[in-house]
Amino acid sequence: MGRNDFSALDLDSPADLKRGPSLATQAYKRLKMQFLLGEMEPGRRFTYREIAQHLGISVTPAREAIFKLVAEHIFEPGATGTIVVPQLRADACRELWRIRILLEGPCAELAAQNIDPRTIEALESAHQSMIEAKHKKKLRAALKYNFMFHFMLYQKANAPILLSLIQDIWARSTSYVEFFHTRHVKERGETSAPGPHVHATIINALKAGDASRVKTGIERDLVEIRDGILLLLDSDQNRANRKPANAASLAVSLDQAKGGTARRKARA
Repeated sequence: MGRNDFSALDLDSPADLKRGPSLATQAYKRLKMQFLLGEMEPGRRFTYREIAQHLGISVTPAREAIFKLVAEHIFEPGATGTIVVPQLRADACRELWRIRILLEGPCAELAAQNIDPRTIEALESAHQSMIEAKHKKKLRAALKYNFMFHFMLYQKANAPILLSLIQDIWARSTSYVEFFHTRHVKERGETSAPGPHVHATIINALKAGDASRVKTGIERDLVEIRDGILLLLDSDQNRANRKPANAASLAVSLDQAKGGTARRKARA
């Protein structure tokens, strides 16, 4: 399986890593796939040994895989012998999505020119599976099928360098998508926006042979999810900013209360 051959990958039960000279490469691909599927919690800290045990390999190839992911800014270096999954930040989200729009829109437009009925059928199946997973609140499954939808489409562009760049940026952005869907589905009970899903409009454009509308659909999909993520991040930041003010107000109130008590005692 090549680096970008996602159609051949069993995302439900990946094969065990096989001993050999490519063990570090296999570990790198396995860890990166976990990022691509939104399985790495932002802020989570790991030791090299924990990663090695998770993969069932020794520390040396695990460390080599980790170093590659740190170089790609997918992991961040922590204290000695540890790495950290990056925290979610609004400024990083804006930059990541600006890059995604620049890469994925043109890639989808290219793909539309090479599309075939079998791929359209596979896209419809992935989309339907994603919708069903959302309704059942199976968020990891929904992320998996969303990943499959996009990369089955992008592979048809026959642009391996572009696809590799998209894969790298996805690995750094899927945790934001997981955050968005977790908040909407688990906390708000929302499974989808009203009206037809953007994926459905993309499929219709593919059937019509309208490459420009496919590009626009992908860009709309990205913009909608970006705006939703930023809204939640800004809301969380505003809530966090209010906490110190409330604590300060409480301290002032306590001081005032103490002063009043002291004055009453003095008068007594």
